Amino acid sequence: MSIPNARGLKNSIIACAILAVAFAASYLLERYARGIPLLILISATILCSLYSGLWLGVGAAIASAIGLNFLFQDPRFALGFYYVEDVIELVAFTLLAVLVSTVGARLRKAKMEADEAIRARESLLAVVSHDMNNPLLAMQLATQLIEKSGSDQHAQAYIQAVRVLKSSTDRLSRLIHDILDYEKIRLGTFEVSLQPEPLQQMMDEVQQMMRPLAEPKSQRIQVDSDESGSILCDRQRVLQVFSNLVGNSIKFMGTGGTIVIGCRSTATGFRFFVRDDGPGIPEQQLGHVFDRYWQAPKTARQGTGLGLSIARGIVEAHQGTIWVESKLGQGSTFSFTLPRTNERGNDE
Repeated sequence: MSIPNARGLKNSIIACAILAVAFAASYLLERYARGIPLLILISATILCSLYSGLWLGVGAAIASAIGLNFLFQDPRFALGFYYVEDVIELVAFTLLAVLVSTVGARLRKAKMEADEAIRARESLLAVVSHDMNNPLLAMQLATQLIEKSGSDQHAQAYIQAVRVLKSSTDRLSRLIHDILDYEKIRLGTFEVSLQPEPLQQMMDEVQQMMRPLAEPKSQRIQVDSDESGSILCDRQRVLQVFSNLVGNSIKFMGTGGTIVIGCRSTATGFRFFVRDDGPGIPEQQLGHVFDRYWQAPKTARQGTGLGLSIARGIVEAHQGTIWVESKLGQGSTFSFTLPRTNERGNDE
């Protein structure tokens, strides 16, 4: 059986089922009000027209009009249109079916076009990420080799240019991955791959990973955790959350200051936090920090504005929650929880 025929059979079965339920409900409820069968059969005609298409909708309309005339109007159980109202009723049912089925067809077409646009965008993002990541990776490797190839005094300007190039390629790579991650989160296709990870080792790795970014601003990163157990999580994704949170603290704080990353055990899992002694966040902005594309006015245009939105998506994919506490002049604390176990994780 071809797909169109299978779809037509399915629509026919649905239309018949709707009409059967409508007639049964009309018969049972007619005793409460004589107008109930008319309302029920009009609703059935609309449903059939909306979901089953024009011809099945018109068929449902004719069947509803005839059934209404035969079963629920005087003279009962006599098939015939004895009054002008009966003819008007039949025409009205049919016109209603045509109108609703036309609207339904347009809605289905619009949905198909929207779905196709989404698939095209996903395909484009995949192609862009693949085609851009490969040359970016090659550029990153080449700049690393050149940067390590010598430190002669006459080559310092050249090495500095290479470092700028490397920094630019790293930034572009992060932007691409941010866009791809956000699209997955928005479309509900984002997944995490869970493995047991030692807590203390992960906290130390965050410190080592972010320290080179903090040192140029004379900032310190400290670890405040005495947890010795492990947690079931996607290590790379949790490190990405920490990277976003600590990176924001580094960016917002001036020269000097301390950033504390920590972990505390809770009844259901663990609470992680990133605390800084920076300028803090105004109260009116606290409700927007996790919104997509949102950026503080002082750092607008310094990124995609997706970092905290992605962090929230990663935490929620682990069945955790994330929030912020802050007061002007008293720093900020970003916290997120992860459960000890997680049943939703799948390999990416």
